[in-house]
Amino acid sequence: MFRVAFFIVQNGGALMIDLIKLYGTDENLQENCRYCKECWKGYEEQKIKSYVQKPYYPYIGDSYKGILFSGINLNGGNDEIDCIHSLVKEAKKYISNGKKRIFKSATYGGSEFYYHIPIIANMYTVLLESPELDNNVSDLSPENIAQGFQYLALTNLIKCSTEINRSTPTPAMYENCLKIFVSEISNIHYKVLILFTLHKYIRIEKYFNDFKKISDDGGYRLWSNGEKYILEYGHPVSTSLTSEEKFEYYFTGIKNLIEKINTQNANTAEA
Repeated sequence: MFRVAFFIVQNGGALMIDLIKLYGTDENLQENCRYCKECWKGYEEQKIKSYVQKPYYPYIGDSYKGILFSGINLNGGNDEIDCIHSLVKEAKKYISNGKKRIFKSATYGGSEFYYHIPIIANMYTVLLESPELDNNVSDLSPENIAQGFQYLALTNLIKCSTEINRSTPTPAMYENCLKIFVSEISNIHYKVLILFTLHKYIRIEKYFNDFKKISDDGGYRLWSNGEKYILEYGHPVSTSLTSEEKFEYYFTGIKNLIEKINTQNANTAEA
């Protein structure tokens, strides 16, 4: 049993996530999570029966730069305590082999989610050092894209999935798991949280009530509490944009984010 998970992050510090403290269990979420009765009320028949769903600790890259990504859930792929680490390892192989649709199989068309997040992490990392650059990573090689995982952290808003419509959690799951999520990421020393929840799923002001919206161009939204930032995008799978259009879409959001960070840093230095 994993009572506590430790991660070595930048600065040589140890990050501690206590899953039992957060969820009440580190084993069967459907039966033992502190909120399971509420989350599965009316949805008991949609519990996944082929395996046990477990909480899992976040992935944090070896050269983590403070950029934390979160998807909605793992669509029922959380049968191991370190499942998200295994997914990242597998995604690197796909990307290095020139694939954009990750985990593609005979029964699944694959997802571009794990392809785009290391690209965005690369954008953020490069623009932090050289904010004047434009389209600075448009010609990244597959190997360079895969290396983007070293800069980021990754987890999910919701830990459970239903048997039917696995990417759509129950309303109670949003209500309960998001409270845990906010506690979980308080242990991850992030500067920027990127959520793929634009105009749906959650209300930032409800769960992050100290954050204020500082930019909204229709394609993304940017929030800040003066120290940290939340950047909301549409999910890579939910948009009909081409790969080139998605690249430009993500780059524009990151460029704006870096400008806001630099302005905030300058104002702080002058104060």
